[in-house]
Amino acid sequence: MKNTNIHFVGYMLEKEDKAPFLDLFDCKEKFFLEASKKALLYNDSQAKYFPEILYRSWHKKPTILITPSILMTPLVKKLYQRDIKHFKGSMPNKVKVSKINFHMLLLIYTFLALRKREPESSKYNVLKIAKEYLSNIKKHREKDEILQKKLVYFLFRVKFILGYLAAKKVLDNTVFSKDDIYILWGKSYSSKILLLDYLSQYKVPYVIAEYGEVPGTISFSPHGIFGEVFSIEAWETLNKKELTQEDLDYTSEILDTIKSNQISTRSYDTNLYFLMKHFYNNSVQKEDRKKTIYVNGAELFSSALYFNRWNIGNHGQNPNKMLLEQVVSTFKNTDYMIIYKEHPMSMEQTKKILINPSDFPTVNFIKDMNIHDIMDLSDIIVTYPSKVVITALQYEKTTFVVGDFTIPYSIPKIRYFTGNKLEDIAKEFIVKSNYDKEAFVAFIARMIKYSLIVIDDDLHTNSNHDIEKSKINAILKQCKLQYIKS
Repeated sequence: MKNTNIHFVGYMLEKEDKAPFLDLFDCKEKFFLEASKKALLYNDSQAKYFPEILYRSWHKKPTILITPSILMTPLVKKLYQRDIKHFKGSMPNKVKVSKINFHMLLLIYTFLALRKREPESSKYNVLKIAKEYLSNIKKHREKDEILQKKLVYFLFRVKFILGYLAAKKVLDNTVFSKDDIYILWGKSYSSKILLLDYLSQYKVPYVIAEYGEVPGTISFSPHGIFGEVFSIEAWETLNKKELTQEDLDYTSEILDTIKSNQISTRSYDTNLYFLMKHFYNNSVQKEDRKKTIYVNGAELFSSALYFNRWNIGNHGQNPNKMLLEQVVSTFKNTDYMIIYKEHPMSMEQTKKILINPSDFPTVNFIKDMNIHDIMDLSDIIVTYPSKVVITALQYEKTTFVVGDFTIPYSIPKIRYFTGNKLEDIAKEFIVKSNYDKEAFVAFIARMIKYSLIVIDDDLHTNSNHDIEKSKINAILKQCKLQYIKS
């Protein structure tokens, strides 16, 4: 791997320095396609700006890109649908547009007046959007609030076109080679999907990197954490991999440290906390009380769920709402207490499409509890594929996963059950199955030793730079071999 050029495509936050991870790669040169421009700190001459979400792209001179058209191919439609759902979710209820944007609209209208003929129907550009918008206003005299929203959507379409053209320009000016490998930090956003299309055309190998299921690690595979990751592709092989007693002791120490560090000592005012505490600490017999089911809200705008191969969330449906509906219909309210918590990123990104608690009167919605506290007090965890799965199993909880995850099959001895329908999973699982902690520790130990990349972290005191480099090179070598065979 020493003669390979590595292209990193990611998003570096102010407090999220990935330099220790990037230093693990043996390569001739490193190039950067960055959404955050933080890569400029590492190599100014090799870094390029690449937008994460197309409609949020930054432009110094957007007006020069105002007239080009884009072909409405299936890929462009897919990118547009992805961005518009993200935009709708983050748009505030009351929209106010500044006067400068109205002047911008007037400028576009002037372009329209000077244009002699209609754009081709297969093409999509700012002028065509503006004409549709203005003709709509002329036909319907609507309230200011409605017109404001229409203008906001108009401006979104303008930004999307500009963002698409900006991202495409970067990729058109990039030299793609089969001898290179691309390392993508996640693949969930529209610009990365556009990049993957280019990589596919030029048959360039790539690997998805993102934070691993175990804190202090990075998942590193051609498919990402949700799907055909290394542990699924080589499940039988992985479970036969050699482990020493030192490996098991080391992993147990890591898991115990994670658990002790995460349980919160905060006091909560929410009634649910005291209600749950009542079930655990009061005189009610444990076997007579209601079982508590925690439904984990997934991040809506993620690679595994919102736009995935299972088609969850299509046609405007909220996948978390669909999951919660399955839970309510599968488990009787008289026997189970159901609690639900939204994913923090969904709370920030997609406020408009969060679940309305009034739609689920028998479900307890909570916001202010640490997820580790919730799991400690719950009996059953229901979730889509998520890193929460490993946390739940660490707390020895019965865990139902709807969809594909790192652990591909139901394993009763670690209380893990998976399938495509919650009803089918619930029928098959064994409530009184004995939890085999040694089996769980062994599984995590194999992941840490053979598949997850351990980065510099206080948890992993035995982390060895050369060992992690060896793991990365082995995965990259296998990745290139797969592309050569195909």
